[in-house]
Amino acid sequence: MDVDHRGPVPVYLRLASALRQQITAGVYGPGSTLPSEDGIGRVHGVGRMSVRRALDVLRHEGLITTERGKPAVVREHQERTFVQLGYEDRLVARMPTRDHAHLLSIQAGVPLLEVRRADGSVETYPADLFGAQGPPRP
Repeated sequence: MDVDHRGPVPVYLRLASALRQQITAGVYGPGSTLPSEDGIGRVHGVGRMSVRRALDVLRHEGLITTERGKPAVVREHQERTFVQLGYEDRLVARMPTRDHAHLLSIQAGVPLLEVRRADGSVETYPADLFGAQGPPRP
């Protein structure tokens, strides 16, 4: 299944799209490993740099995790815990700083949720594990 090398879209983005489709179709399920970089390159008819860039795209999208010297792993789907917001609270989503990512063990590509409470306090949560919901109806 070669990736088409023609057209304005870079090869690594076409490869990322093909791998994304395979992941969402269940060819590679949660917790499973993708083939090696060489294996992906052979199957799709692309070079190692294109494979690495495609995997980087998927990692930043939060679809896979990567670790040096090991094959990429499809991320498990996590059940979210919902944080209750008050009437004057605000929710902000942003990418974490390197320190926040390390402190909260946030994988690359996962946003950080900041709950800015009316009293001035700020709570931070990894967006792949947490969500927020508004105040209960009166």
